[in-house]
Amino acid sequence: MYNQELATRILDLLRKQYPRTLQLAEVKQSLPEFSELAGEDWVVAIYALHRAGLVSAELVFEDQSYEPVDVINATITEGGRKEGVKIEPRSVSEPPKSISELRNRQAMLGEINPLLRDNKMLSVLFIDLDGFKQVNDSQGHQAGDNCLDSVVKVVSEAILGKGKMYRYGGDEFVVSLPNFVSTEAEATAERIRAAIDRLNPGGNIKITASIGVACSGQGQFAKPEDLVDAADRAMYDSKQSGGNRVTIHAASAGSKQLLPKRTPGDIARRVEAAELSVSLRQAVSQNYIVLLKNDSDEEVSLKKLTLERNGLELSQPARPKEAEEWTLAPRSGREIAWSPAPDPVVTLQMSQSSPTSPIDIEIVVLCQILGVGKVFKRKILVAADYRNHRLDPLGSW
Repeated sequence: MYNQELATRILDLLRKQYPRTLQLAEVKQSLPEFSELAGEDWVVAIYALHRAGLVSAELVFEDQSYEPVDVINATITEGGRKEGVKIEPRSVSEPPKSISELRNRQAMLGEINPLLRDNKMLSVLFIDLDGFKQVNDSQGHQAGDNCLDSVVKVVSEAILGKGKMYRYGGDEFVVSLPNFVSTEAEATAERIRAAIDRLNPGGNIKITASIGVACSGQGQFAKPEDLVDAADRAMYDSKQSGGNRVTIHAASAGSKQLLPKRTPGDIARRVEAAELSVSLRQAVSQNYIVLLKNDSDEEVSLKKLTLERNGLELSQPARPKEAEEWTLAPRSGREIAWSPAPDPVVTLQMSQSSPTSPIDIEIVVLCQILGVGKVFKRKILVAADYRNHRLDPLGSW
């Protein structure tokens, strides 16, 4: 949220100083009555004016979030110099909080059309919720509406002062981002995806978002329907790749290399080439540490791991908890703490073979790569200490 009184006073100050450009320090010095406000309040107020087209500001960004952390200078624009100009508070300070406050598909097309007609830079996000139907089917439509309201709030806060959110239909939404190039739109979409994933608005039912991004910067979309359809197709690619991800439409990639279309054969070869190294060590008592290393150029998402001997599961499979992800970036590693239940040593001891030490067991890991499932198995040799409930690895092959 921005301080509207401060923004109004800044606009008045710049109007009086026109055509001078003022540095942020000069703006603060000229408005001593707001001296107690934090620096970020000044940045947000000027950024809101900048996004509304009333002020032209030189902004400072420190990362890929596209949220300014500082302002170097600012000057009033032709639009801001008009007498009686007002700052619309709803566009920045009062984002919609429920699906009932969103405009519909027809309104969206009507508002996007002039921007395309004037050849303005415009990016569009198409958002579809993964798993939403289960909420309606199992918990009822009121729970479904509550879930959608939570998503509206999250998305609205993420695009505050930058664009507009519309309800396309059902659990599908469109976000328009004027003056956003494809890389900016992609970063915004990724923040929205991550925020929905963290929130999990479905409660006991995991809800994530598949998002598609399309940009009109290359002038290839003459109609608003074409631009939205491109974002919709990119969203479908996200959905087909397993969901909970952002895909940018190839023709919208701007200066980025155009994305090649993945064929089933390409995906199969890349999945087949992926390699995952797995090892195990016992920590304290019945606690284990699973060490994983992704030796491939693909992101690997772990879905399940277990210990087996001759096809017999020695414990219930371990899965990532609702609020976390077991993901390995390309050429990276991680450790996973695991307290298997029941105790795999007890399961071994109770088995018909009652194996003596040392014995061989398998670490079995189910992963997802490019939306395709793959199982990795690593056989290891362990010393089984039945009295102290320990499995001490001796080696692997």
